[in-house]
Amino acid sequence: HFQLVHPELESLTPTRDATSIRSAGWWQGGRMRICDGAETVSRSASRKGRPIIGGYGRDEREVHDFVLWPNLMISVQPDYVLMYRLNAIDESSTSVEFRVMCDATVKHQTSAIEDLVSFWTTVNQQDALICESQQRASFTLPSFEMAFDPSCEEGVIEVQSFVRRVYQDAAASLALASEQ
Repeated sequence: HFQLVHPELESLTPTRDATSIRSAGWWQGGRMRICDGAETVSRSASRKGRPIIGGYGRDEREVHDFVLWPNLMISVQPDYVLMYRLNAIDESSTSVEFRVMCDATVKHQTSAIEDLVSFWTTVNQQDALICESQQRASFTLPSFEMAFDPSCEEGVIEVQSFVRRVYQDAAASLALASEQ
């Protein structure tokens, strides 16, 4: 959905350069290459003094994303970490907890923090708008077709498969219990 929903994000981490790390379990991951000319994913595309997160052999030009089903996403950027946690409120509402974590040396560098916060505020608002729009449409339209190419976002298909497996397991358990 980057191409349609997040032009700023697509320009820094083109989906054509994304690769997935698939799992049959409770997680999925992926890598995205940062485009030439950018140091990181932020409003300025500059680290603005934020130190590189290192120490485990990671390519400093890549973003590493991990989803832990059903409600946690962690994104390791070259110089900071993002964390999203979704919390179901009821059957029609979800709250999203969002954190940006930087090296402690950055906490008093206002412009370095604002560079990240303003960028991700825009991205998060774009996500909220598209999710709310799709949720409204799912109740009013008899069917729909995906508006983006899911081949570069296996996560969408993976979460659908995950939910399907959970429901199938629950249905099988209920059927077994009713037979006894």
